[in-house]
Amino acid sequence: AAQHVKVRTFGRWDINARIVAEAPRLGMGATGHCAHELPLVAAGMDSKEHVGNRCGERLNAPLHEDVVSVLRASGAAVVPTSMLDSWQEMWIADSGFLRRPDVAPFTVEIKRNAKPFVAQDTAYWLGEQGRVILQQVRALHDAGVPLGVGCDAPMLPWGPHLELERLVQAGLSPLEAIRAGTLESMRIAGHDAELGSVAVGKLADLLILEPGAEP
Repeated sequence: AAQHVKVRTFGRWDINARIVAEAPRLGMGATGHCAHELPLVAAGMDSKEHVGNRCGERLNAPLHEDVVSVLRASGAAVVPTSMLDSWQEMWIADSGFLRRPDVAPFTVEIKRNAKPFVAQDTAYWLGEQGRVILQQVRALHDAGVPLGVGCDAPMLPWGPHLELERLVQAGLSPLEAIRAGTLESMRIAGHDAELGSVAVGKLADLLILEPGAEP
């Protein structure tokens, strides 16, 4: 059964707001590319996927204080997927990356055969937008907006690891990044009662070693 609804349209916020408002009645959370628009905030948007990403020109630039304030006041969480520029860099540097024998078994065919990004995308992702993405994540973190971990690159099994690295580059401590990838992500997904931290009654697979012991 579905657990979340994701709003991916970029306009008609009145219609989107109706979808967001209806989601809790069906026992679902509501997330989407955009979350700071006031109709969505008023409707109770739970979280936002991606920093930047076609939610208006001001969301593709260093974040203005009003946008950060709205996100902070609304309680909406943000899953930045900031590693996308790292992913583009690998793909652009080696267009056959996904077809390498050591990588191909872990990827999906449709992505292995996809064409690499063109030159203008290279400049965009690895230059200006790559820097803006880190600035946005830093601003959200400094404002206390909850952050989760996602990669938006399902063909890349180690995408979450790249995202953790990017969060640290954006100013999170390693422990804060790990928390974003565990407890905060489970809170966003609505599963923090059973996952995301080590606590009595929660599900866990733990391997505990003595200091200096061989794994």
